[in-house]
Amino acid sequence: MGRNWAIVIGINHYENLRSLKYAKQDALLMETWFKQEAFDQVFLFTEDSPPIVANPPIPTQPTFGHLRRFLRAQFENTQQSLLKPEDNLWFFFAGHGNRYRDQDYLMFSDSDPGDVEHTALSVDYVTQRLRRSGADNVVLFLDACRDEGSRAGLGIGEQRHQGVITFYSCTANQQSWEIDELQHGVFTHTLLEGLRLQGEANCATVERLEQHLRHQVPLLNTRYGKPAQNPYLQAEPPYKIYFILREQAARLRDVQPLKYEASLAENKGNLSLARQLWVRVLAASRGDWDAVDAIERIAIRQRENSEPVIPSEPVISSPTGKRSITSEPAQESQIAQSEEEYQQNLVRYQQAFYDAIEQEFPLNEATRHELRQLQESLQLTNDEILQIEQPILTQKQTEHKEQLQQYEVHQQNLVRYQQAFSEIIERNFPLSQATRSELKQWQQSLQLTNDEIAQIEQPLVTQKQAEYERRQEEQRRQHSQQLEYQQKLQQYEQELIKTVEAGHSLDSDDVRQRLRQFRRNLGLKDADTPAIEARVAASAETVRLPSLTQQPGTDELSKSNLLQIVISLVLALGAGLLTLLIQQRWQTISTLIQPNPFQGSLSPTVTASPSESFDKLNKGSLIKTNNAISLSTTMDLTREAIAPQYSLLQVISIDPIDDSHSDPHLQLRVCQVPATSTSVTKNTKTSHIAASTPAKPSLKPGDTGSTYLSKIKDSISLSPPKNSNKCPYNRESSVPSTLQPGAERDSP
Repeated sequence: MGRNWAIVIGINHYENLRSLKYAKQDALLMETWFKQEAFDQVFLFTEDSPPIVANPPIPTQPTFGHLRRFLRAQFENTQQSLLKPEDNLWFFFAGHGNRYRDQDYLMFSDSDPGDVEHTALSVDYVTQRLRRSGADNVVLFLDACRDEGSRAGLGIGEQRHQGVITFYSCTANQQSWEIDELQHGVFTHTLLEGLRLQGEANCATVERLEQHLRHQVPLLNTRYGKPAQNPYLQAEPPYKIYFILREQAARLRDVQPLKYEASLAENKGNLSLARQLWVRVLAASRGDWDAVDAIERIAIRQRENSEPVIPSEPVISSPTGKRSITSEPAQESQIAQSEEEYQQNLVRYQQAFYDAIEQEFPLNEATRHELRQLQESLQLTNDEILQIEQPILTQKQTEHKEQLQQYEVHQQNLVRYQQAFSEIIERNFPLSQATRSELKQWQQSLQLTNDEIAQIEQPLVTQKQAEYERRQEEQRRQHSQQLEYQQKLQQYEQELIKTVEAGHSLDSDDVRQRLRQFRRNLGLKDADTPAIEARVAASAETVRLPSLTQQPGTDELSKSNLLQIVISLVLALGAGLLTLLIQQRWQTISTLIQPNPFQGSLSPTVTASPSESFDKLNKGSLIKTNNAISLSTTMDLTREAIAPQYSLLQVISIDPIDDSHSDPHLQLRVCQVPATSTSVTKNTKTSHIAASTPAKPSLKPGDTGSTYLSKIKDSISLSPPKNSNKCPYNRESSVPSTLQPGAERDSP
């Protein structure tokens, strides 16, 4: 197997040309690939690459002087070649290129477009030095058409370079593009992709690598919205298109064209070329008996040609019977011609057998019959046929076995990916970006194509997506039902509160019967209502006075007696509270005194101080109205009702400030109103709505409404914080609510 050397150059920064983005990155990745392939020597030239060990060391910053010195130091000595004919020398350049006076030039970091001849190296100069290395296979990859943020074509590629294989990134009138999403030049990205291919689709030969580049680069440009870019190949001489780039990845079919070229060279007497080609066949197909025999045969012929030739003179009887010495050139020519025809027949059968075994393996009887007929027509013996077929069959059997193993491994990888993907999609759907990235990495490690992954994932994703959408729809439906059911429970609780506030007992048979019917109409479960009923009953008990407790044998207090008890209780509580507040020296006592609405004369109107802060206003706070205020009713926001002067309200919720208003929106519940709200409204001096809207209805305890704080701020004051979490309903001013629309309430 031959040795491999590589020279890698990548230039981003230019002093006199526009800098590039990813040329250095391309070079670094190419260097990584060369080292992974176990190249014997890799020389790297980038802006910060280490110097080459020499005496003195050679800097590797990609300037004109450094590259010229390197090529001269390594390859100017033609007396002693560094490499042998069977070795390989690769040259990769990523940077700017130029065309000047019919010559292709590579532009280095300090090259001057105005003085190309003296500041840049011509491709011809580079190839001449590389060929002096002694390697018969010199391969150039020139991604050298770059400029203006793209890799703009400057015309290189029209010149042919003898003795080398040259891959150009695009034609002379095109641009070689860089793609930000890939952080690569398109050509180098596709080149590395082709070199890394394994199995039957590999790019082990020059011909297959050229086909890969020619098809994939335009597709990649189209995918990322770039103009056309068509890489192409120049091989001089043309037979080098059959050279093998990656010997360890070569297959049986890869060496057949080389065998054919080697046989032709040998038949034509070009023994040196024939030997080089047979050596390359042997490097890619170890143990190939054709190559072994040919190399030995060529060695014998070369030794014979190097020895002095003494022509032998055949002895022929003369007509007189005496011996005479004569030469017969015609006979020698005939022998040489027969030998050449024989060799050509061997090559013809070898090529035919190879083509047949590539199409089918093992061979069927019909194909065998055709090969026997060809053998007879070429006048080849069975031993000669056996010598041709045996090495091909041996290698084909080995390849077939490897292919079966690779197929089994590949199928196992497909199953592994499918099982893992099924488990992942069951646990995590939709898939996150991080999960997708991990799956992509695993796909690459298993060497699965995008089409194979799509065939695995698509049915699973489709099924899971349908399940996910059904589950989401079911969750939305359940959530909607829960909200609707909660609203019905709240509606039932409000009905209980109204019933209690109307003075009805929840234990009476009539009330229970109506509540039972109300629950049925709402569709409530019996298990969900006892807790609500207990909570409402407990709340009612907290505000029930001992003096209002029904005596044994008494169904209901008369309204007049009840009114007298309530008035006495309110007066006593007010007096006690006033005394306590005075003792504690509250500075805001005037805002905390509720005027007694049941006395003969009203207390003076108390107006909130302009400096009073409502920052501590929160859910559950109590508010009292110094003037009558208007609230939008909760059941119908287009209608308004009056909370009379001296009403007591509780904050249910405070909505945050939105873009349309600069102050909070309050939801309020009426806790207590004066028993004679009409007289209160008439005596209100500063009410902002009572005089203008006399037709609006009055709110009752338990009713709810809403308004913005700014509308009522000057007409209310905060209630003392002592009972801020209680809302004592005034049952005397309440009107019994209707449990069901259209149903009449019976008197208890």
